[in-house]
Amino acid sequence: MFNAMLQSNPCARYYYSALTLLLNVVVENAGTHYAGALLLQILVPGWELWHITVALAVVAGLYTVTGGLAAVMVTDAIQAVLLLGGSIIMTVAAVNRAGGWHVMVAAQPQGYMSLIRPVSDPIMPWPGLLGVFILGLFFFATNQFIAQRMLSAGSVREGLAAWLLYPDLTRPDLVYPTLMFDLLPPGLLGLVLAGFLAALTSALDSSLNAAATVVTMDWVRRFWPDLSSA
Repeated sequence: MFNAMLQSNPCARYYYSALTLLLNVVVENAGTHYAGALLLQILVPGWELWHITVALAVVAGLYTVTGGLAAVMVTDAIQAVLLLGGSIIMTVAAVNRAGGWHVMVAAQPQGYMSLIRPVSDPIMPWPGLLGVFILGLFFFATNQFIAQRMLSAGSVREGLAAWLLYPDLTRPDLVYPTLMFDLLPPGLLGLVLAGFLAALTSALDSSLNAAATVVTMDWVRRFWPDLSSA
């Protein structure tokens, strides 16, 4: 139905295409660059965030041009094993150091695990859940990034432990990097970092590849319909 609507109304199709490009570049890529830059800044503290972001953008661009969707599929398979394995080990180590699951549950602040929060909550008041649902519907149901990945195919406990282990950690976005560098032994830390970088480049080149597909199919072919795909 959605595809039929876009075919029958070119204005809606090109509006959605332009919106997808904007969100891919400005929203999705920006968040990915920021997450990667935070972690890499721990390794190279002398670099500013924007220096690392520019370097990631250049690497991801070259990676996308040379590897394409095939590179996405290969790196996804590798990084999934590394990240899942490392995250499981890190979670077990964090829970044990915090005193066990029961200790963490008993020590958590009231409402810490509640998703439905009062309207006065500064981070996620309950009316905002509607927006989360809409964003999730767009990302997982209509996003070219996700759809292209599907077509190409033939943790809560961690946060609780971090709250107990690092009570003075004022930035929530540093929880995962802090756990990694504090709990994982050097060899395993290197593997998980490699998996994280693979996931980062995979996410970036997936988004860039999807954006290139949208530009080619919706815009380039419109003005140059006889242009060869080669």
